[in-house]
Amino acid sequence: RVPLPGGDGSTPAADARGMTPEEWLGMDPGAYGDLTGLAEVQGDSGLQREAMHAVCALRAEAVEREWRGGVHHPGARVETSIRTFPVGLSTRNLCLVGRFGG
Repeated sequence: RVPLPGGDGSTPAADARGMTPEEWLGMDPGAYGDLTGLAEVQGDSGLQREAMHAVCALRAEAVEREWRGGVHHPGARVETSIRTFPVGLSTRNLCLVGRFGG
């Protein structure tokens, strides 16, 4: 499973602000379910990898959108990127990395 905000992704859990993952990502719930379902497809690693990258990209956009809103530190910047590590260490080898600056 692709780790999801608010829990293991089996249910649409809300975060501390009462937002579901779909709301935080700005996605239609049906489309979000379809995308996370594709990220779990067995036997088609290319499709699975593309869907996992799409989920990470949506998360990166949501972090940047939230940060630009000035809620945390007005005027501060955040840069996000998707990093990978060797699949031999884990089949969940994608990480969303953020770097904060002033």
